[in-house]
Amino acid sequence: MKGKGKVAELINAGEILISHHARVRMFEHNISTDDIITVISSGEIIKRLSG
Repeated sequence: MKGKGKVAELINAGEILISHHARVRMFEHNISTDDIITVISSGEIIKRLSG
């Protein structure tokens, strides 16, 4: 499974890890984990990086 489908699969499996730094920034900007999951789930991949 590629791209958005793989991301959705990982979210559904609870395989998302948010770093300490990201959590600090989320707190600073009043962004919840649910907000992040919603954006990731419904977002559009606009650029793929090779590597």
